[in-house]
Amino acid sequence: MIEALLLEFNIRISTRNGGLGDTVQGVLEDADNGFCMPFRQALSATWKLYLQTVENIAEKDKLLAQAIQPHPECEKLLALEGVSTINAVNLYIAISCGEAGTFKTGRDASACIGLTPLQHSSGGKTKLGSIGKPMKNVALRSYLVNGAMPVINHVDKWEPRTKKKNG
Repeated sequence: MIEALLLEFNIRISTRNGGLGDTVQGVLEDADNGFCMPFRQALSATWKLYLQTVENIAEKDKLLAQAIQPHPECEKLLALEGVSTINAVNLYIAISCGEAGTFKTGRDASACIGLTPLQHSSGGKTKLGSIGKPMKNVALRSYLVNGAMPVINHVDKWEPRTKKKNG
């Protein structure tokens, strides 16, 4: 929201110039940019709220990390690329305790969550359908897809960690 507001005034955020924080501080400190005092006060209040929100999220993530320590299954899920603490907790609940039940393969679990094509099998013939978007746990699917997007966008820049990734 802050970035969009600054773009309305043709102020672009650059990571080379310190990112969002330095840009906001520069706008607030520059007396010659023509912004009125009520705008500066609103931007300052919004920036403080943003910083508080980031701090609250970090605190929540720390508490979640402490809460999942007794569950080794959640620790294993955290090892997956793009799976954060909240994703690991939701995935653990869906697979082990929730509506998903028990599965023979990971593909079956993925299909139940809505990440892979649904299987329509009959008489020993397996037919794959479309990706099941209308699933019960839409939030979990959304979390996992959003966590996977940065991994997909940057996977070609990473060094391979296993022999399988080399080939």
